[in-house]
Amino acid sequence: MKIFNPSRNLILATAIFLVFIVSLRAQDSPQDFLDAHNQARAAVGVDPLAWDETVAAYAQDYANQRRESTKYGGAADAEIFSVPFTPRDQPQRQEKQAGGVSRVLCFAVSPRQPHDFLDAHNQARAAVGVDPLVWDETVAAYAQDYANQRRGDCALEHSSGPYGENIAWSSGDMSGVEAVNMWVNEQADYDYGSNTCASGKQCGHYTQIVWKNSVRLGCAKVSCDNGQTFITCNYHPQGNIVGEWPY
Repeated sequence: MKIFNPSRNLILATAIFLVFIVSLRAQDSPQDFLDAHNQARAAVGVDPLAWDETVAAYAQDYANQRRESTKYGGAADAEIFSVPFTPRDQPQRQEKQAGGVSRVLCFAVSPRQPHDFLDAHNQARAAVGVDPLVWDETVAAYAQDYANQRRGDCALEHSSGPYGENIAWSSGDMSGVEAVNMWVNEQADYDYGSNTCASGKQCGHYTQIVWKNSVRLGCAKVSCDNGQTFITCNYHPQGNIVGEWPY
């Protein structure tokens, strides 16, 4: 393990980026990160950090940029970098702008997560001769933003946004692949000849997955405050156009 420490005088929040080349949960919850930080702060009598979605978005964006440089495969050393502020008054100005409250966000991103979503989608598309989807960070950011909005209630409600959308819910943990496979299983209730679902059944999640003109994908998963799981995938352009066949 390589550890790079800043000056002992650093008193404001540090930006921390963790990369683990090991098996991870698809997404750690904000509360997990906060609890770990605030236990250390409480031990020295420092006020707790608060979660901040703006800082979270920055962390997620940078983690996404580092995805391609992450090496896949066997075990590797974990590297921890702590970034100091210079000059010394810079963190004081930032603290004042933040209302005197230090805020934190960390994102432990499994680099395989987007590929898990993509692979599950593209296996279903390949089975019917449709070109594969590609991952799109703009669509993914939309999915993540909406998933974050559902963290408080985990309600199975659509975002009603500009993209096609499949959503899934679980009373416990559920992986992205499990959600996609659940949607793909609707194929059994879809009749291509009549372009309809079986009576009393749903098949629109499946037809969106294999919709030929949908070419870009973004998905997100959150662990809700009540311990449930919410997953959303968005598609651009949107599919399920009335009167049209998926392929």
